[in-house]
Amino acid sequence: MSKAKLILQGSRPLTWALSVCPIIIASLCAGMDSFFAPLSIYSRSSRWILLIFLSIIVALSLQICANFFNDYFDGIRGVDANRSDTSPVRLNSVDSGALVALKASLGALCIGVVAGVAAVNISRQYWLIVVGIICSIVALAYSTWFSALGLGELLAFIFFGPVVVWSVEYMIIRHLGPWAILSGIQCGLIAAAVLLINNMRDQYSDASGGKITIVVRWGRDIARRLLIITLTIIWGMSLCQIIGAIMGVNGQTAAWIMVIYTVIFGCAIALSAWIIINIFRADNRPALYKNAFMGVNGLMILLMLHYIVVFVVANAL
Repeated sequence: MSKAKLILQGSRPLTWALSVCPIIIASLCAGMDSFFAPLSIYSRSSRWILLIFLSIIVALSLQICANFFNDYFDGIRGVDANRSDTSPVRLNSVDSGALVALKASLGALCIGVVAGVAAVNISRQYWLIVVGIICSIVALAYSTWFSALGLGELLAFIFFGPVVVWSVEYMIIRHLGPWAILSGIQCGLIAAAVLLINNMRDQYSDASGGKITIVVRWGRDIARRLLIITLTIIWGMSLCQIIGAIMGVNGQTAAWIMVIYTVIFGCAIALSAWIIINIFRADNRPALYKNAFMGVNGLMILLMLHYIVVFVVANAL
């Protein structure tokens, strides 16, 4: 496999939805919350579209940076020596892989910094520089300290949820509304669920390498319960949101929306059940962790579709 292809696969492209979808969700929430804000997304559409594009680059770059930096430290600490065949492709599998991972991490970070500076200059929200510095430090420090203390899921929740969604909405409309607050929590929970499944799969290799994750500390049984609770909260919140939003819509429109949303919600419940089944069966068949892992990424896409429907409902009122 060529080095370029290895770098692409090592960036985990199938998980990019964790960065892209929260930005799109934040923009939808900005549209719904802008009724109470000093700025509206409709008055300067070209500006906020550019800000959203730059925000996606920043979020994606930081995610890729964190992935490669994690690969780098796992490689030099020998954690990857005990990885199973079900783990994703890592740069440590080639000669000088750790050095390549470090260079790729710093390259992604530089791209994110450039896009972030551009977004700050356009929005004139200079406090975002502080947010960007904190996010960059966390992306680099996660592999060296935070993951060893079992704080990975908490950091994923905070920085892939509230920090991303709330910052993007405020950057666009100078206001933080209820839709963004709720969606930030939901996005964060999905990101935490992805990392929880990842740590369930890598429990034994992490333990042997001195990485004390939540799963290493508390075990898979508690991790499975946490996952079930997390998925229940996400879609319980979503159901309450659509019911509340649709109550003000006329009968015929409401009927069509409910048909569409029933399909989305049904897919979310079915996918959640499939994830849980795979998690319980993965003890004897570790390859099933990949199914669960990709399933949770699919839930992020379904959450984005949920907010598209809610956005349509809100604009129909």
